[in-house]
Amino acid sequence: MSQNLLKNSSFEAGTHHQTFAKVIVPDDWLAFWHDGAASHDPNNEVGYCRPEMKVIPDVLPFKGPNRVHSDSEEPTAQKALMYFAFGKIMDAGIYQQVAVQPGARLCATAWAEGWSNDGFNPKNAHKDNPRWSEGAQVGLSAFYAEEGAVTDDAARNLRFRVGIDPTGGADAWAAAVVWGKAAHIYNAYAQAPAVETVAQAATVTVFLRCDALWPYMRNDAYWDDAELVVVTEPPTQLSLNAAPVLGTARVGSAVMVAAGSEAPLSEVKLQVAGTASAPLLFDVSESVGGARSTWRWILVPDKAGAYTLTFSAAGSPLVTKLQVSP
Repeated sequence: MSQNLLKNSSFEAGTHHQTFAKVIVPDDWLAFWHDGAASHDPNNEVGYCRPEMKVIPDVLPFKGPNRVHSDSEEPTAQKALMYFAFGKIMDAGIYQQVAVQPGARLCATAWAEGWSNDGFNPKNAHKDNPRWSEGAQVGLSAFYAEEGAVTDDAARNLRFRVGIDPTGGADAWAAAVVWGKAAHIYNAYAQAPAVETVAQAATVTVFLRCDALWPYMRNDAYWDDAELVVVTEPPTQLSLNAAPVLGTARVGSAVMVAAGSEAPLSEVKLQVAGTASAPLLFDVSESVGGARSTWRWILVPDKAGAYTLTFSAAGSPLVTKLQVSP
């Protein structure tokens, strides 16, 4: 199983306030939210708002249904993230920036649950029932549908999605963010659709996002057990060159051979073949700077002609040619 690169991925660690008293965010994460008009709903004069946010424990009133995700038959003390807009709409979530290897293919997902209840409607027989969410085929059921699979407005109210910014930015609405499919999830936890992309920088950003379309009394979003894993490691970038220390490559004159890699390597070797009978080869040094390693040798050719230099490490050979004059 690949290592989860996210810190505090299940929100079991500490919390901190982010600017506002009612925005309590899991440590290692930051909150984001959208303020603005509800262009999809001309009857909504308030628009999008900043939600309240907190980490909740696995105790009442957050049980029945469970608002903390657990697959265990004997659950231990656990926590989850909750944020909500009471009688308003929201487009909000949390994000975390993660150090990665550029070129690595990454996959992110998380578990989510929503409670969408129109408690202000006097005709609603299920108002404020924690087990009931609005929408055709929703009600008391554990409901999951990807965006586009349902057309009922009430069932479409909450959308959960996971995103990755492969450039490491902190703007959830930036064009660089790659989003997984959105899903409507109610009354029980389900895994949000995963998203994959290739890291374009040494840092990427994972976003957990939920938005509400309609100003119901209960627009509650719950997240737990987020994950970011490496699907494919970046290809090892190798380099190899040989250059005379002075002038041109000649018999008896020193040639500097340098090899480099963007990833750690083992079993590093340099082999010399061709017209050489017994050239002198000195292992000079290995150095590491940032993510790049460099190996250097001094080669002193003993015959004129063509030399073949082969750099190898853990089964990744790289070859270059050297022409030596008399």
